Amino acid sequence: MDVDDIQDEANRLHDAAGGDFHLAWTTEKEARALCVHELKQAYDLVPDFQVFHTERVDVAAAMPDLRREAAEASSNPVTRLPGSGPKQDYYPTAGDKPVSPTLQDIRMQLASLPGATDSYWIPPAGDQEKTEWIRANEDVIKAAAQNSGLPPSMVAGIAWKEIAGQPGPLDDITDTIREQADSPLSPIAPENLPSRLGGDPDETPFGPIAIQVRRGAEVLGYDPENLTDQQRATVEESLQDPGQNIFIAAEYLAQLKAESDFADVPPEEMTVEEQQELAARYNGGPYWENDQAQRYGRDFAHHLDQARNAIR
Repeated sequence: MDVDDIQDEANRLHDAAGGDFHLAWTTEKEARALCVHELKQAYDLVPDFQVFHTERVDVAAAMPDLRREAAEASSNPVTRLPGSGPKQDYYPTAGDKPVSPTLQDIRMQLASLPGATDSYWIPPAGDQEKTEWIRANEDVIKAAAQNSGLPPSMVAGIAWKEIAGQPGPLDDITDTIREQADSPLSPIAPENLPSRLGGDPDETPFGPIAIQVRRGAEVLGYDPENLTDQQRATVEESLQDPGQNIFIAAEYLAQLKAESDFADVPPEEMTVEEQQELAARYNGGPYWENDQAQRYGRDFAHHLDQARNAIR
Protein backbone atom coordinates (compact mmCIF):
# COMPACT_ATOMS: atom_id res chain seq x y z
CA MET A 1 0.00 0.00 0.00
CA ASP A 2 1.17 3.54 -0.76
CA VAL A 3 2.20 5.38 2.41
CA ASP A 4 1.22 8.77 0.94
CA ASP A 5 -2.27 7.47 0.11
CA ILE A 6 -2.65 6.22 3.65
CA GLN A 7 -1.50 9.57 5.04
CA ASP A 8 -3.88 11.47 2.76
CA GLU A 9 -6.79 9.28 3.83
CA ALA A 10 -5.87 9.69 7.50
CA ASN A 11 -5.74 13.47 7.10
CA ARG A 12 -9.11 13.45 5.35
CA LEU A 13 -10.71 11.40 8.13
CA HIS A 14 -9.09 13.63 10.77
CA ASP A 15 -10.51 16.75 9.13
CA ALA A 16 -13.94 15.15 8.82
CA ALA A 17 -13.90 14.12 12.47
CA GLY A 18 -12.86 17.64 13.47
CA GLY A 19 -15.74 19.10 11.48
CA ASP A 20 -18.23 16.68 13.04
CA PHE A 21 -16.93 17.48 16.52
CA HIS A 22 -17.26 21.21 15.88
CA LEU A 23 -20.83 20.71 14.65
CA ALA A 24 -21.70 18.66 17.72
CA TRP A 25 -20.08 21.23 20.05
CA THR A 26 -21.92 24.11 18.35
CA THR A 27 -25.25 22.28 18.46
CA GLU A 28 -24.84 21.45 22.15
CA LYS A 29 -23.76 25.00 22.99
CA GLU A 30 -26.75 26.56 21.23
CA ALA A 31 -29.19 24.06 22.76
CA ARG A 32 -27.75 24.63 26.25
CA ALA A 33 -27.96 28.41 25.87
CA LEU A 34 -31.58 28.16 24.70
CA CYS A 35 -32.49 25.78 27.51
CA VAL A 36 -30.89 27.95 30.21
CA HIS A 37 -32.65 31.01 28.82
CA GLU A 38 -36.06 29.32 28.84
CA LEU A 39 -35.48 27.90 32.33
CA LYS A 40 -34.68 31.38 33.59
CA GLN A 41 -37.86 32.71 31.96
CA ALA A 42 -39.87 29.94 33.60
CA TYR A 43 -38.24 30.62 36.97
CA ASP A 44 -39.08 34.31 36.70
CA LEU A 45 -42.75 33.38 36.18
CA VAL A 46 -42.94 31.35 39.41
CA PRO A 47 -44.93 33.34 42.00
CA ASP A 48 -43.00 34.47 45.04
CA PHE A 49 -45.10 33.11 47.90
CA GLN A 50 -44.57 35.26 50.96
CA VAL A 51 -46.17 32.83 53.41
CA PHE A 52 -44.57 34.53 56.37
CA HIS A 53 -46.61 37.69 55.67
CA THR A 54 -49.90 35.94 56.27
CA GLU A 55 -51.39 33.21 58.40
CA ARG A 56 -49.66 29.89 57.75
CA VAL A 57 -51.89 27.25 56.13
CA ASP A 58 -51.63 23.64 57.29
CA VAL A 59 -51.95 21.98 53.87
CA ALA A 60 -51.71 18.41 55.16
CA ALA A 61 -54.45 19.01 57.74
CA ALA A 62 -56.72 20.36 55.01
CA MET A 63 -56.47 17.17 52.91
CA PRO A 64 -58.13 14.08 54.45
CA ASP A 65 -56.39 11.64 52.11
CA LEU A 66 -52.96 12.94 53.10
CA ARG A 67 -53.87 12.74 56.79
CA ARG A 68 -55.06 9.16 56.33
CA GLU A 69 -51.95 8.19 54.37
CA ALA A 70 -49.71 9.77 57.00
CA ALA A 71 -51.46 7.79 59.73
CA GLU A 72 -51.12 4.54 57.76
CA ALA A 73 -47.49 5.22 56.88
CA SER A 74 -46.58 5.44 60.56
CA SER A 75 -47.00 1.66 60.78
CA ASN A 76 -47.07 0.46 57.14
CA PRO A 77 -44.18 1.42 54.83
CA VAL A 78 -46.06 0.50 51.64
CA THR A 79 -49.19 2.58 52.26
CA ARG A 80 -50.32 4.63 49.26
CA LEU A 81 -53.04 6.93 48.03
CA PRO A 82 -55.93 5.26 46.18
CA GLY A 83 -55.10 4.52 42.55
CA SER A 84 -51.37 5.13 42.86
CA GLY A 85 -50.32 1.47 42.73
CA PRO A 86 -47.45 0.00 44.74
CA LYS A 87 -44.66 2.33 45.79
CA GLN A 88 -42.00 1.47 43.21
CA ASP A 89 -39.16 2.89 45.27
CA TYR A 90 -39.98 0.64 48.21
CA TYR A 91 -39.25 -2.72 46.64
CA PRO A 92 -36.05 -4.14 48.12
CA THR A 93 -33.35 -5.10 45.63
CA ALA A 94 -32.31 -8.70 45.19
CA GLY A 95 -28.58 -8.25 45.74
CA ASP A 96 -27.03 -11.59 44.80
CA LYS A 97 -30.09 -13.64 45.80
CA PRO A 98 -31.45 -15.89 43.04
CA VAL A 99 -35.08 -15.04 43.93
CA SER A 100 -35.86 -11.39 44.62
CA PRO A 101 -38.42 -10.30 47.27
CA THR A 102 -40.72 -9.01 44.51
CA LEU A 103 -40.60 -12.31 42.62
CA GLN A 104 -41.20 -14.22 45.86
CA ASP A 105 -44.29 -12.09 46.52
CA ILE A 106 -45.61 -12.74 43.00
CA ARG A 107 -45.13 -16.49 43.40
CA MET A 108 -46.90 -16.48 46.76
CA GLN A 109 -49.91 -14.71 45.25
CA LEU A 110 -50.01 -17.13 42.33
CA ALA A 111 -50.00 -20.08 44.71
CA SER A 112 -53.60 -19.28 45.70
CA LEU A 113 -54.79 -18.75 42.11
CA PRO A 114 -55.75 -21.18 39.34
CA GLY A 115 -52.85 -22.18 37.11
CA ALA A 116 -52.32 -19.92 34.11
CA THR A 117 -52.70 -21.23 30.57
CA ASP A 118 -49.48 -21.62 28.61
CA SER A 119 -49.07 -20.69 24.94
CA TYR A 120 -45.40 -21.61 24.66
CA TRP A 121 -45.62 -23.79 21.57
CA ILE A 122 -48.54 -22.31 19.64
CA PRO A 123 -49.48 -18.67 20.43
CA PRO A 124 -53.13 -17.65 19.97
CA ALA A 125 -54.04 -16.64 16.42
CA GLY A 126 -57.10 -14.54 15.69
CA ASP A 127 -59.61 -12.78 17.92
CA GLN A 128 -61.39 -15.94 19.06
CA GLU A 129 -58.22 -17.64 20.32
CA LYS A 130 -57.09 -14.42 22.03
CA THR A 131 -60.47 -14.22 23.77
CA GLU A 132 -60.15 -17.84 24.92
CA TRP A 133 -56.62 -17.24 26.25
CA ILE A 134 -57.67 -14.17 28.25
CA ARG A 135 -60.75 -15.94 29.64
CA ALA A 136 -58.63 -18.94 30.66
CA ASN A 137 -56.32 -16.58 32.59
CA GLU A 138 -59.04 -14.25 33.85
CA ASP A 139 -58.37 -14.82 37.55
CA VAL A 140 -54.63 -14.20 37.19
CA ILE A 141 -55.17 -11.07 35.08
CA LYS A 142 -57.59 -9.61 37.63
CA ALA A 143 -55.29 -10.43 40.55
CA ALA A 144 -52.28 -8.88 38.80
CA ALA A 145 -54.29 -5.77 37.96
CA GLN A 146 -55.51 -5.36 41.53
CA ASN A 147 -52.00 -5.87 42.90
CA SER A 148 -50.65 -3.14 40.61
CA GLY A 149 -53.46 -0.60 40.98
CA LEU A 150 -54.72 -1.00 37.40
CA PRO A 151 -58.07 -1.75 35.78
CA PRO A 152 -58.25 -5.40 34.60
CA SER A 153 -59.03 -4.13 31.10
CA MET A 154 -55.58 -2.47 30.99
CA VAL A 155 -53.72 -5.73 31.62
CA ALA A 156 -56.10 -7.71 29.39
CA GLY A 157 -55.68 -5.15 26.59
CA ILE A 158 -51.89 -5.42 26.68
CA ALA A 159 -52.23 -9.21 26.67
CA TRP A 160 -54.51 -8.96 23.63
CA LYS A 161 -51.79 -7.01 21.82
CA GLU A 162 -48.88 -9.24 22.80
CA ILE A 163 -49.93 -12.90 23.09
CA ALA A 164 -50.00 -13.57 19.34
CA GLY A 165 -46.23 -13.18 19.04
CA GLN A 166 -43.67 -15.77 18.03
CA PRO A 167 -43.63 -19.23 19.70
CA GLY A 168 -41.53 -19.69 22.84
CA PRO A 169 -38.98 -22.02 21.18
CA LEU A 170 -38.00 -19.21 18.80
CA ASP A 171 -37.35 -16.93 21.79
CA ASP A 172 -35.09 -19.62 23.27
CA ILE A 173 -33.20 -20.05 19.99
CA THR A 174 -32.77 -16.28 19.62
CA ASP A 175 -31.47 -16.00 23.19
CA THR A 176 -29.01 -18.88 22.75
CA ILE A 177 -27.59 -17.48 19.50
CA ARG A 178 -27.26 -13.98 20.98
CA GLU A 179 -25.48 -15.30 24.08
CA GLN A 180 -23.06 -17.29 21.93
CA ALA A 181 -22.39 -14.22 19.79
CA ASP A 182 -21.78 -12.21 22.97
CA SER A 183 -18.82 -14.45 23.83
CA PRO A 184 -15.36 -12.85 23.53
CA LEU A 185 -14.44 -15.64 21.10
CA SER A 186 -17.31 -14.87 18.73
CA PRO A 187 -16.30 -13.30 15.40
CA ILE A 188 -19.58 -11.34 15.24
CA ALA A 189 -21.29 -9.13 17.82
CA PRO A 190 -24.89 -10.07 18.79
CA GLU A 191 -26.14 -6.72 17.47
CA ASN A 192 -24.78 -7.60 14.01
CA LEU A 193 -26.57 -10.93 13.67
CA PRO A 194 -28.87 -11.13 10.64
CA SER A 195 -32.52 -10.14 10.65
CA ARG A 196 -34.47 -10.53 13.93
CA LEU A 197 -31.59 -12.43 15.53
CA GLY A 198 -29.66 -9.19 15.94
CA GLY A 199 -29.75 -7.57 19.37
CA ASP A 200 -28.33 -7.58 22.85
CA PRO A 201 -29.06 -10.79 24.83
CA ASP A 202 -30.69 -8.69 27.56
CA GLU A 203 -33.14 -7.34 24.97
CA THR A 204 -34.50 -10.80 24.13
CA PRO A 205 -38.24 -10.94 24.94
CA PHE A 206 -39.80 -13.93 26.67
CA GLY A 207 -43.27 -15.08 27.61
CA PRO A 208 -46.80 -14.70 26.23
CA ILE A 209 -46.73 -10.97 27.02
CA ALA A 210 -43.33 -10.37 25.46
CA ILE A 211 -41.02 -8.76 28.03
CA GLN A 212 -37.29 -8.24 27.59
CA VAL A 213 -34.92 -9.87 30.07
CA ARG A 214 -33.54 -6.49 31.13
CA ARG A 215 -37.00 -5.03 31.72
CA GLY A 216 -38.10 -8.09 33.66
CA ALA A 217 -34.98 -7.90 35.82
CA GLU A 218 -35.63 -4.23 36.63
CA VAL A 219 -39.27 -4.86 37.54
CA LEU A 220 -38.33 -7.77 39.79
CA GLY A 221 -35.70 -5.77 41.67
CA TYR A 222 -32.50 -7.19 40.16
CA ASP A 223 -29.57 -5.12 38.95
CA PRO A 224 -29.58 -5.67 35.16
CA GLU A 225 -25.95 -4.62 34.87
CA ASN A 226 -24.77 -7.25 37.36
CA LEU A 227 -27.04 -10.26 36.89
CA THR A 228 -25.53 -13.54 37.97
CA ASP A 229 -26.06 -16.52 35.69
CA GLN A 230 -28.50 -17.95 38.23
CA GLN A 231 -30.45 -14.68 38.45
CA ARG A 232 -30.66 -14.40 34.67
CA ALA A 233 -31.94 -17.96 34.44
CA THR A 234 -34.51 -17.15 37.14
CA VAL A 235 -35.71 -14.05 35.29
CA GLU A 236 -36.07 -15.97 32.01
CA GLU A 237 -37.90 -18.80 33.75
CA SER A 238 -40.29 -16.32 35.40
CA LEU A 239 -41.01 -14.52 32.13
CA GLN A 240 -41.77 -17.83 30.40
CA ASP A 241 -44.25 -18.84 33.10
CA PRO A 242 -47.61 -17.36 31.98
CA GLY A 243 -48.81 -16.46 35.50
CA GLN A 244 -45.59 -14.76 36.58
CA ASN A 245 -45.37 -13.14 33.14
CA ILE A 246 -48.78 -11.49 33.59
CA PHE A 247 -47.83 -10.17 37.05
CA ILE A 248 -44.50 -8.80 35.78
CA ALA A 249 -46.22 -7.04 32.87
CA ALA A 250 -48.73 -5.50 35.29
CA GLU A 251 -45.92 -4.35 37.61
CA TYR A 252 -44.19 -2.66 34.68
CA LEU A 253 -47.44 -0.95 33.68
CA ALA A 254 -47.77 0.28 37.28
CA GLN A 255 -44.29 1.81 37.10
CA LEU A 256 -45.21 3.57 33.85
CA LYS A 257 -48.46 4.83 35.34
CA ALA A 258 -46.50 6.27 38.27
CA GLU A 259 -44.54 8.38 35.75
CA SER A 260 -47.67 9.74 34.06
CA ASP A 261 -49.93 12.73 34.77
CA PHE A 262 -52.67 10.33 35.93
CA ALA A 263 -50.54 8.47 38.48
CA ASP A 264 -53.06 8.93 41.31
CA VAL A 265 -56.20 8.20 39.29
CA PRO A 266 -57.95 5.16 40.84
CA PRO A 267 -58.12 2.17 38.48
CA GLU A 268 -61.91 2.29 38.21
CA GLU A 269 -61.72 5.94 37.09
CA MET A 270 -59.07 5.56 34.37
CA THR A 271 -60.39 6.72 31.01
CA VAL A 272 -59.87 5.00 27.67
CA GLU A 273 -57.54 7.86 26.70
CA GLU A 274 -55.40 7.31 29.80
CA GLN A 275 -55.23 3.57 29.16
CA GLN A 276 -54.29 4.28 25.54
CA GLU A 277 -51.46 6.55 26.68
CA LEU A 278 -50.27 3.90 29.13
CA ALA A 279 -50.23 1.35 26.29
CA ALA A 280 -48.12 3.75 24.21
CA ARG A 281 -45.73 4.16 27.14
CA TYR A 282 -45.55 0.37 27.46
CA ASN A 283 -44.54 0.06 23.82
CA GLY A 284 -42.28 3.08 23.43
CA GLY A 285 -40.81 3.65 26.88
CA PRO A 286 -39.23 7.13 26.94
CA TYR A 287 -40.12 7.48 23.25
CA TRP A 288 -43.82 6.76 23.77
CA GLU A 289 -44.84 9.86 21.80
CA ASN A 290 -43.28 8.65 18.53
CA ASP A 291 -45.42 7.34 15.67
CA GLN A 292 -44.86 3.63 16.34
CA ALA A 293 -45.82 3.83 20.02
CA GLN A 294 -48.83 6.00 19.23
CA ARG A 295 -50.03 3.46 16.64
CA TYR A 296 -49.65 0.76 19.26
CA GLY A 297 -51.76 2.82 21.69
CA ARG A 298 -54.48 3.44 19.12
CA ASP A 299 -54.64 -0.25 18.20
CA PHE A 300 -54.81 -1.10 21.92
CA ALA A 301 -57.80 1.24 22.33
CA HIS A 302 -59.43 -0.20 19.19
CA HIS A 303 -59.45 -3.70 20.73
CA LEU A 304 -60.04 -2.61 24.33
CA ASP A 305 -63.74 -3.55 24.32
CA GLN A 306 -62.89 -7.04 23.08
CA ALA A 307 -60.29 -7.47 25.81
CA ARG A 308 -62.70 -6.10 28.44
CA ASN A 309 -65.48 -8.45 27.31
CA ALA A 310 -63.12 -11.41 27.50
CA ILE A 311 -62.69 -11.01 31.28
CA ARG A 312 -66.30 -10.35 32.20
